[in-house]
Amino acid sequence: MSLDIIRKAFKASLPSMFGYIPLGVSFGFIFAKSLGAWYLAPVMSLMVFAGAAQFIAVTLMAEHATLWQILLATFMVNLRHIFYGLSFLGQFPDRFFIKTYMIFGLTDESYSLLTTVNRYDSKLFDFLVIAISHSYWIIGSIIGALIGYRLSIDLMFLKFSLTCLFLVLAIEQTYAIKNPYPFVFAMMSGLTAMLFAKEMLITSLLLFLGFYLVNYFQNGVREYA
Repeated sequence: MSLDIIRKAFKASLPSMFGYIPLGVSFGFIFAKSLGAWYLAPVMSLMVFAGAAQFIAVTLMAEHATLWQILLATFMVNLRHIFYGLSFLGQFPDRFFIKTYMIFGLTDESYSLLTTVNRYDSKLFDFLVIAISHSYWIIGSIIGALIGYRLSIDLMFLKFSLTCLFLVLAIEQTYAIKNPYPFVFAMMSGLTAMLFAKEMLITSLLLFLGFYLVNYFQNGVREYA
C-alpha cells in the first residue's frame, strides 16, 4: 500500500468529512443525552455505521423498544444499500476481511464518492476511502458524546449537515455523468412522494426505480450508470 494511494484516498474522502464529522457530533450528542452512557456512542458508530438508522435506533432504545423492533427498523432504512452493493460485484478485493468490511462500510456517501472520483485502478483505494470516511463518523461521535456528557447545549441543528452533504454529492454526480435527467426525475419523485404519500422515502424510491427500469429497457443501463 503506497503513500500515494493513501494520499489520494484521503483527498477523495474530504467531501464526506464535512458531512460525517458534524453529523457524527450530532449523533454522539443525542446518544449521550438520551441514553447516558456516552462511551457507547463511538462503539455503536464503529460496529454499526448506519447513519440515519443510528439516530432512529437511539430514539427506539430511549423508548425501550425491543431488539427485534430496532433490527427491523435498521434493516428497512438501510435496505437500499443492497442495491448499491450490486454495482460493485467483482470490483471489491478478494481478501475476505477487506471485502467484508467494504460491504459493511458502503454507505450513500461512499457509494457516491466511489462512483464519481478517479479510482486509480486500485481496489485498495476503494477500501481506504470507505475506511477513512468511517473514521470521520467515529471521530464525530466521540466529540459529540463528550460534549453531550459534559455540557448542556443544543446541537440539533447539526443534523442538517447530512442534507448539505447529499446536495454536494448530487452536484458532483451530475458533473461526473454529464446527464441531468436522472437527478431531475429523482427530485420530482421526492417532491411527488412528499406531497401525496405517507411513506415519502419508499414511494420516491419506487417512482425513481420505475423511471430507471423504463430507461434501462429503452436505452440501456450505460446511459445512466
